[in-house]
Amino acid sequence: MTLLIVAPDHLAARKIARDHGLLCETGTAVEVADDVRTITRAAQLVGWSRGTPVIFFDLAFWPTNTAARCLMAGLLSGIQSGRLRVASPDDIAMREVRAAA
Repeated sequence: MTLLIVAPDHLAARKIARDHGLLCETGTAVEVADDVRTITRAAQLVGWSRGTPVIFFDLAFWPTNTAARCLMAGLLSGIQSGRLRVASPDDIAMREVRAAA
């Protein structure tokens, strides 16, 4: 099942991915974990199967513009309905990217 990174912009999504070990940057190469999708617009939250795991940063620090509020509302609605769920450590661990030795 795909893991969703939900963030108000791609920069924030990249930081979340890096912080969770889902993104490895070595020199000019960038490696992203398999089965990970970045969501930055509310419309992208439509159509995911029940129980799709998501990660996101503290909603208190999201911008207050209309697009971010719509994305936040869609995220919270999806979690409340069970269509989305907060990712467990196991969901994240199975996708971690390891830096090349």
